[in-house]
Amino acid sequence: MVLDYLSKSHTGLVRTVNQDYVGVYQAEDGLIAVICDGVGGKNAGEVASEIAAKELVSHYSTSRIENPGEKMLAAMTAANQKILEYASVDPALYGMATTADLLFITTDRAFWGHIGDSRVYYHSPEAGLIRLTRDHTLTQSYVEKGYMSEFQAERHPDKNVILRALGQSSEIVIDFSYIDLASEGHWRFLLCTDGVTGLITDDEISMILSFDDLNDADSFLKEQIDLRGAPDNYSYIIISNKS
Repeated sequence: MVLDYLSKSHTGLVRTVNQDYVGVYQAEDGLIAVICDGVGGKNAGEVASEIAAKELVSHYSTSRIENPGEKMLAAMTAANQKILEYASVDPALYGMATTADLLFITTDRAFWGHIGDSRVYYHSPEAGLIRLTRDHTLTQSYVEKGYMSEFQAERHPDKNVILRALGQSSEIVIDFSYIDLASEGHWRFLLCTDGVTGLITDDEISMILSFDDLNDADSFLKEQIDLRGAPDNYSYIIISNKS
């Protein structure tokens, strides 16, 4: 299986520190992608996101656990524990936390683990755009309970209040699932932080992931975010089975 990918992480046009961390790594039996976003308003978000991303990849790539779901949970748990350990010995790191998305792509299936409000999308001409993750935010919980619409949630002042993240507690709950990949046909994955989804709609993401050239998709996405002020750090990974 030959995959093409690109990854970018930007400070944005307003922030002075980039609290996002991204990485793509080739494993023996597939491709590992990770994206983390330090939780806003917390100490050392940039430290938490880097610790989490590195621990997730290290643990997942060396684990002997065969069940993918258990393997994802073990990697997330290890990353969470590592953040808490660092925070316990350094007052400057106390309270740091981060979102995390870990994607593992094999020949015929892709698995992901998720916590927070960064997102994973899947796109193909046949299926269109599918958002694979749900935001662990206060406003998303309101939407699911019928208290407000998606439109209202996107404009609510508490839309960035995160209910689940690595580093928040010794006990974590992650979302895990997988998708079967067609042996023929063109598909793409997008992992991104809320610095992207806060400015770019799902319809626009679908259009961008339809571009033939990944570099064109990259240039257009960055251009649109910058044109809209890029008030937050923004990071993304695009993975394609066709260059």
